This record gives sequence, C-alpha cells and structure tokens, in this order.
Amino acid sequence: MMTGGASPPGALPGRLRPDDRFRGSVEGFPAWAPVCDPPTGPLPGSTEVLDRALDWLTSHVAWFGPKWDEFFPQRDFPGATVLELLLLCRVLRRGPRAEASADLIEAASDVAQEMVERPAFLEDLYRADADFGYRVWLLALLHGLGRPVSGPLAVARELVEARGGDVSGIDWAMPHLLELRYILDLAEIPGSLPSTDELYAACGVHRVDPFSATENQVYALTHALLYATDLGGRPAPPCGGQEAERRLREALHTLLGVHLATDHYDLAAELVMCAEIAGDVSDGLVRHAWRRITAAQREDGSIPGPPFQEAVLAERTGAAADAYVFRTCYHTTLVTALAAAHRETL
Repeated sequence: MMTGGASPPGALPGRLRPDDRFRGSVEGFPAWAPVCDPPTGPLPGSTEVLDRALDWLTSHVAWFGPKWDEFFPQRDFPGATVLELLLLCRVLRRGPRAEASADLIEAASDVAQEMVERPAFLEDLYRADADFGYRVWLLALLHGLGRPVSGPLAVARELVEARGGDVSGIDWAMPHLLELRYILDLAEIPGSLPSTDELYAACGVHRVDPFSATENQVYALTHALLYATDLGGRPAPPCGGQEAERRLREALHTLLGVHLATDHYDLAAELVMCAEIAGDVSDGLVRHAWRRITAAQREDGSIPGPPFQEAVLAERTGAAADAYVFRTCYHTTLVTALAAAHRETL
C-alpha cells in the first residue's frame, strides 16, 4: 500500500549523475557514498526533519480524506492515503513521540473512521473484491489505535472463514502475499497463507541486483522488509543464512546511494529505514542520507517526491498550488517521517 510517488513521463527529475562533491570519492558505482570519516556528534537531520514533517502532515490531514476528491481523480480504494498515514501513527504510538503526536493520531483516526462508517464501505467489504485486504488493513489499524470497529472486523473475519482462510486470489505476487499475511495478522484473522517467515524468504530479497533493479522492484524490496518486521517493530526474519543477509545489506546500501544521488527521496527514506532494520548499517552513509534529506526539505516542512517540479509549482497559485504540493510531496514526507520516527525507537 505504501505505493510511492509515480514518476512523470520521461527522465526522473533531479540529478542523474553524481553530485560534484562525490567526484573522486566514488566507492562501488553507482552508489556514490562518501568515503571520508563520518562526522561525530548527534545524527544530523532526523529529529528536526521529523518535527517539521509532522507539523506539515498534521496541518494537511484533511487532504488524506474527502478533500482528496475535490482536487484529484477518484481512487480505486478511497482509504488508500489515510491508511498510509495510520501506518505512521502506528510507529509514532510505540516511540517517544506518542504523546506529542496525539493531535495527528486523533485527526488521522477521525478521517479514517469517517470512511469506514460510510454505508458504502461495509457494502464493499462484503464484496471481498481486490481491495478487500486494504479495507481489512484500515480496520485493523483503527482497532489498534483504539477506535470502535469491532463490527466490521467481525464481518471481515467471517468472510475469510467462509473462504477457508484463502483470500489471496490467483495473481498475487509473493510480496503481495506477504502484505496480505501482515494485514491478516494485524487484524488477528486466521488464514491459510504460509507464515511471514516463509513468505519473506520466498520473496528472495537477498537476490536483488542493485545495479539493474527497477523502481518498482526496489519498492517491492523495501515493502517486503517493512511488512515482515511490522515497520521495524520486530527483527527481520532469516532470509537464507549469513551470506544472504550480507548481500541484502550491501544491496540496501548501494540502492540508498543510488537514490540519494538521483534525488529520489521517496525511496531514499524507505531505504535508509530498511538499512537500519537490516543492521550493520554504514554510519557515514546514514549521516549523509539525513543531511541530504534535511537539505531537500521545503520551507513548509514537506519533502519533494519524484514528480515534484518547482517550475510547475511556480505556475500555480492558491488552492491549485496547495493541491500540487500535497499530491507530489505527501508520500515522501510521510515515509521520511516514518523512517525518522522508527529511528527514535532504536
């Protein structure tokens, strides 16, 4: 569900070559990681980035709900964006900012609860269509945040039981099966899917080639690791022994360097979080990542996603400008906040 920002046609915005600062210090093309000794002292950026990102998200909660429909095309599943916001709330609730983030958590829960209380939501839930898992996910997250959704969750449980615990469909790729396993576990609904450990191992995350992986493949990698660990709340399952886990860590570090060098902060935020979850992370690369993200954060607290272009924003004013910033920045701002909030739980 953490889909990321779709890139516009043509080349990815931003630099497609290393920053000049990295010339002469390349270590393993195409991961342009600094090879100098990492600075000492507190990790730069993550705390202040989180402060400003949470302020921006709190002030834009309405955009995650009905306000979306005023400016953007209708989504296949209307709760998609607020579901992503609730994932962040889940991580905030288990960290040191639980109390300080109460306004955001309550506002996001209010938006999500208004959606699940619509008659159409229950009607769609009974259909058990392709978005069934996401509806259950929204309910499970709301339940975990203390909202009264036991009735619809009971309906979901009965529907899964009626299908013998199999709600996977015939064309779910392995990462999507892992996502569905994660959803059912959150909802405490028994199913016939293999265990999280089995599905994670079957995803083959340690076999990713960082030199040829597509954007979608990198998102599949990060999501597999995030779902298998409950967004960093538990250790990663084994994925084929120490050598396989070493290859995964190296791939994550290389991919992080690649996406920092191309200003793809959406994947960079997910990758720095995954690198820390996988362990043995390069301190220098993490510090560099947060410095780059800090520098990229806009004055309003949002962080530009791959589709964002200053030239396009300059042509818009008022509500149209606000809508453009939200659509092109919300996901990157959200996953950056997720990565920074997770770091505070370490």
